[in-house]
Amino acid sequence: LAIAVVALSLALFCAIGGTLAFLVAESNTVTNTFTYGDINIELWENDYVLSSNSLDISKKVTSEDDYKMVPGNTMPKNPTVTVLKDSEACWLFIQVEKTNNPDTYLDYAIHSCWTALAGEDGVYYYNGTDLDQLLTADKTYSILAGDKVTVKTTLTKTEMTNIGTNYPTLTFTAYAVQKANVDNLADAWTIANNNGQLPTT
Repeated sequence: LAIAVVALSLALFCAIGGTLAFLVAESNTVTNTFTYGDINIELWENDYVLSSNSLDISKKVTSEDDYKMVPGNTMPKNPTVTVLKDSEACWLFIQVEKTNNPDTYLDYAIHSCWTALAGEDGVYYYNGTDLDQLLTADKTYSILAGDKVTVKTTLTKTEMTNIGTNYPTLTFTAYAVQKANVDNLADAWTIANNNGQLPTT
């Protein structure tokens, strides 16, 4: 009985003594904002001035330019790819398309910073490592070695006349694909030509 009374007395004392407060602490807030990564590239060249056989370095053009072929003439031509600042790490490609047999009339070479992609005619990938991380500055790469094309000296007047209006052309296109989660060049090129998707098998 004594034990029961003591126990009851303690319980009543606690109840009468007031409401108990729970221990509470609050931390600072950490907010995670998910933005998006991006890659931005430009393909351009300086405007060719026919009358002086020179490039106007004050003018960048992104459309076609016309050149007059004279056997033996070397003409400046500087198609250039720029990967813009704040772009994500990326695979970079160029595609060179030829119509009306320009190699019959012109001598030119692809710059050594590009390597032919195996199994893909006219496709080259950038072989440097400075695109492997987020860019803090624009990166610019020439496509043609020496930024020039030369008309072959072996051309005859007859061959030139036979061109008619089927003028030879070189067309350049640049592609960039994110490097994160894209493991190899083959997959990157497939993605570039498949609206940003890697086909499932």
